[in-house]
Amino acid sequence: MMKPIYRLLFALFVLGSIAGLSAQASLDQDLQDIHARWQHARTLDAEARGKHLSELRRRVADLRQRYPERRDLVHWERIIHAERQPYG
Repeated sequence: MMKPIYRLLFALFVLGSIAGLSAQASLDQDLQDIHARWQHARTLDAEARGKHLSELRRRVADLRQRYPERRDLVHWERIIHAERQPYG
């Protein structure tokens, strides 16, 4: 009786590990995409840059809600906020 329970627990552990790795890979891909979009935004004129950065800000805020423990998302929020400030 205990052997099937152990097998079930092990299967759940393996599935949980796979899901965790998949979520980590997805977040890493999202961070690379945010970086690429941020670099692209820096090449745009002021109006287009503002719209682009607003979209990035919303995307980072969404990721921060899903992954509150990730400090690199706070870093990106600060970078985007600094970019949105007027120069001079």
